[in-house]
Amino acid sequence: MKANESATAPAPLGAGLPLPPATAPVGRGSHDPAPAPGPSPPEGLLDAAIQNTARSLSIRNTAAEFLGVAPDKLFKLLRVVWKPSKDQPELTDQELFSGISLIARYGLDPITKEVYVTRGTKGLMTIIGIDGFIKILDRTEGYDGFDQELFWNPVTRELEWVETRIYSTRRSRPTVYRAFATEYSKISGLVAKQIPWHMLRLFSLRHATRLFTPIGGTAMILAWLWAGWIFLRQ
Repeated sequence: MKANESATAPAPLGAGLPLPPATAPVGRGSHDPAPAPGPSPPEGLLDAAIQNTARSLSIRNTAAEFLGVAPDKLFKLLRVVWKPSKDQPELTDQELFSGISLIARYGLDPITKEVYVTRGTKGLMTIIGIDGFIKILDRTEGYDGFDQELFWNPVTRELEWVETRIYSTRRSRPTVYRAFATEYSKISGLVAKQIPWHMLRLFSLRHATRLFTPIGGTAMILAWLWAGWIFLRQ
């Protein structure tokens, strides 16, 4: 050993530096509390974000062009046409957009009630009228018409079911939906009780259309109530 060499080992790197406090977190373990969530963005900011995406702007502009209004006037127009139920605040931009997307996609006219957006105590409803369903079928590629079969009970002479068949030039078999009167009576409204055969035929056609060309979203949750709902508002 040389005279100028120390007999002790050199100090490790970082020696002499202060240690972190004992309570300093070094990673969340199973017993550490989760970080508190940040505040939710105000609804107005959320609506603005939805409006300003490239896709939503394109949808809004398409709907505005179809209705013949400036894009910045579209929401104002639809708030006049689409109303929430009594004692409900006016529809937000985000809620209106559920109907605007159908205007842009299928050319449904809100003025003639082909599509309607409202909000009640049970939440938002985007409703397509029967004229809207027919227009969607006509604008679906390959659509080749539909027919309906009605079955009457030979003993009671009551209508038991309506089967709708929708045809396509692109498919080897039709899209089929059979609506049963016993099931429909459990959910039908006032008008359906007055004209049950007519409403069952519409109910069958609407559901067959959804199978034929999926529309998606929350649209038509209560579509079968459309005729009765419009009747009661008049």
